[in-house]
Amino acid sequence: MINDRGQYPQPADHNVIDKHSYFFFNFLLQLSVSMKSFSLSRINRCDFYMAAWFVYYLQGLLYEVGGTLSTGLLGILFLVSLYYVVLVLQLKNSPVYFKGLTLLLLMFTIYGLGYILVSPNIVHYRNGVDMVSYNYIKQVYLSLLSIYPFYYFSRMGYLDERKIKFWFYLFIVSATLTYFKIQRDTMFAYDSDDITNNGGYVILSLFPGLLLFRGKMLKQFLFLGFIMIFVVMSMKRGTMLVAGVVTVYYLWEVFKNTSKKTKFWFLILSIIFVFLSVKFIEHLIDTSYYLGLRIENTRELNYSGRDDTYSILLNHFLHDSSIVTFILGNGPNATLNICNRYAHNDWLEIAINQGVLGLCIYAFYWLCFYKTVKKCSNSNIKIGLGILFIIYYMQTLFSMSYNDMSYLSTSVLGYYLANYRNTNICSS
Repeated sequence: MINDRGQYPQPADHNVIDKHSYFFFNFLLQLSVSMKSFSLSRINRCDFYMAAWFVYYLQGLLYEVGGTLSTGLLGILFLVSLYYVVLVLQLKNSPVYFKGLTLLLLMFTIYGLGYILVSPNIVHYRNGVDMVSYNYIKQVYLSLLSIYPFYYFSRMGYLDERKIKFWFYLFIVSATLTYFKIQRDTMFAYDSDDITNNGGYVILSLFPGLLLFRGKMLKQFLFLGFIMIFVVMSMKRGTMLVAGVVTVYYLWEVFKNTSKKTKFWFLILSIIFVFLSVKFIEHLIDTSYYLGLRIENTRELNYSGRDDTYSILLNHFLHDSSIVTFILGNGPNATLNICNRYAHNDWLEIAINQGVLGLCIYAFYWLCFYKTVKKCSNSNIKIGLGILFIIYYMQTLFSMSYNDMSYLSTSVLGYYLANYRNTNICSS
């Protein structure tokens, strides 16, 4: 994976994987306990759909990347997902979120299919990257399409509270394996221990699932500690910033909504968690030269060249666009030809690719998301939706958000959306 300067990332502590591998044993123990209530007779279409995504993201670990298995599996997943998009659009009383999501998905579909029709099969960009023309729409569909099936499954009772909790343990396994796979591949590619690991965002996508265990205070803090350890180990400054913000939001909102009987213990655990987090970060700073360097670069306002990228793209959008490209954009991946890299900012990326039209649709999507959070009747799910909103909105500002979701977060999002007016779940 190329870092923000188009170079190989610069890694973390080489021993960090072995140092924290014991966490797996705790998760496997919890998984075995959860499986006691999971019988074969209760398996339904949602389980098959979820399992297919789980297997798909094991490529590169159990089987080759981009081979027949992964390609065939993804094709089936996309077809099934599109079928449920049609079903969801026929449902009444869905959250307003789906108005924004459907319009956004329609825009990306039109631009993506148009790009396939007018471009050669392999597109050669100015920065030397060769990419298949369908990759643009593939990445968007990987991110957004599965929200519809998970919403439908949850609303129809195929994905209930017991099942989403069971799958969450497997999410942890999947996210951890993906994290270490990215770490291994990046260290091998750069032949260095000092790297930034994009798997930090994968681990962070587990955060909204904490609200599934609202009645299990200790379990929530164990999961929270697990997430924060891997986020800090990733050395991604953006990931750490987002994790810090959502942690503060989570602790404050849960504390406000906790009964007086448990407020004291929640406060004690919060203090212990913050203390241990600070000590862990101090330890990493003392033992990892690279983390110290990343922090020093931040203090010196060194943002890995993104400020230059933002300036080039904004200037192009405001001063070098024709009327047509200003309104409709230059088409998918145009930033690669303008400044040799992606914008690392959704708003600039869409401004260049889809113009003012795209910006209006994207703003409408986030407005619909915000309205859905505000209208949520279940206090626990409202916190979970709020965490999802914060994580992915913040990513729009310095990363890529609309093509960065996976089934780890879309399944929880779909479940929360289907139950955002149900006050009887996520309470234990």
